[in-house]
Amino acid sequence: MAPIRVGLMGLSTTDGFSGPGSWAASTHLPALIQSPEYKIVALANSTVKSAQRSIAAHRLPPSTKAYGSATDIANDTNVDLIVVSLHIEQLAELARFAGVQTCVGVQKRTSPMILKLKEIISSGKIGRIVNLSAVASSVRRSMDKWPENMKYYLDMSSGGNKFYIHFWHFLDSFMYVMGDIVHHQSILKTQYKTVQITGEGDKITDPKYPKSSPDHILLQGISDRGTVFSMSFHSPKSSADEKDIQWYISGTQGEIMVTAPAAWTLHDQGPEIRFRDGDQPIIAVDFQEFRIPVAEKVPSIVVKVASMYNAFAQSDTSRFATFDSDVKTHRVLEAIKRTAFIVRKKIEISVLAWI
Repeated sequence: MAPIRVGLMGLSTTDGFSGPGSWAASTHLPALIQSPEYKIVALANSTVKSAQRSIAAHRLPPSTKAYGSATDIANDTNVDLIVVSLHIEQLAELARFAGVQTCVGVQKRTSPMILKLKEIISSGKIGRIVNLSAVASSVRRSMDKWPENMKYYLDMSSGGNKFYIHFWHFLDSFMYVMGDIVHHQSILKTQYKTVQITGEGDKITDPKYPKSSPDHILLQGISDRGTVFSMSFHSPKSSADEKDIQWYISGTQGEIMVTAPAAWTLHDQGPEIRFRDGDQPIIAVDFQEFRIPVAEKVPSIVVKVASMYNAFAQSDTSRFATFDSDVKTHRVLEAIKRTAFIVRKKIEISVLAWI
């Protein structure tokens, strides 16, 4: 089968891991380049010259087309798949109208640990799920200082912060495994009100930059399967046990404990599942059966993204989110933001969300 011809939108020239456009460059690009199932044939940035610079910076073939608008790359009949980030509700409606397959980059769904967890729960091995409690943390970065090129992370309205990126990925994993959320209450709290902004050479350019995005998120409620759940998502400066995720899933017949080390959110390393059936001994669960060959070919930070593209090429919708499924997640995310118990200086607002 001929490779899927890809057009990338918003690919920066950076080869680092921070700043606008860096995620596409550090994960999506290498995942696509190594795969025989895809071929990058076009880029679109804010201008044609910007796209040309990205083509040169990443040493893409000279035949790669450069575009300066979404319209131009969309009109290229030699492009089969466009990788882009826009308003999900509008995209989902357009995709349904056009009858095309879609994919959203919440790549934790391809994690062998998450896939095994979903299999165990779906099999009924621990009975009906009655309770889930989860504690998770984001990628640890100093709460005292923040780089100039990532200031948007500090702004709740930017759409590119811990709530809309790290917590969104965490929430999608939860809903993928446990089902949709029907009732919830939440608290959003910004513990670090100001942050030092640093520029080149770690020089402080603003000693008290205001921060509005939450660094602590608490969520509790009930899923559509009747499971009572509680989730705590926080941003520690350091970790007492080097674990980024701890899940306890209790069923009528047994319990599952899931742990994952620091930075598992990004890297495909070190998660564990422990399972106890009634009074039987606790066992460690192996999930390497879900690990695909591509995982051996790319850096650990690229594994989940590469696995997602592999699933999309095979039309295996059980391993990736679609625009329609992500609309559900984003509606929950927006409901959390809209109805949360928001802790400010002298104002406290509480609303119970029924969605």
